Amino acid sequence: MQSWRFPPSNGSVDDALAIHADATSIINTLNTAASDVESTGEFSEDDDTAILSAIETSVSTVLGSLLDIIDKKPAFEALPICGFSMLFLQDLKNLQNASVGFGNALINTAPGTLVANFTELTNNISAAFEPAITVYSS
Repeated sequence: MQSWRFPPSNGSVDDALAIHADATSIINTLNTAASDVESTGEFSEDDDTAILSAIETSVSTVLGSLLDIIDKKPAFEALPICGFSMLFLQDLKNLQNASVGFGNALINTAPGTLVANFTELTNNISAAFEPAITVYSS
């Protein structure tokens, strides 16, 4: 998500809508990826290790974006059109669900040696959404 491009004050409705569009795109990508993983079935251990590594590498970006969107809630609430906080709350919940769905697809198709790794990663990513969801719920 591009929340880091949204300024701490004086942001525009167009910028906020772009963040929502990015979130929707990521949700769709995760849902498609989960479906693809499920239809493909079990990958090789090398492939699963590469997938796990790629996801682990991207986790810091996800965490940074989640912290950033928490910090910018006042700027979103200051926009001339109300309702962005509720829209972003729904986006956050949908992103969390799509992330867990993708993680579960990987868990269900992973070789036994990597199930615990994918499970831990999925749980950690899901938990990372909780602070942002809590902030946008209030």
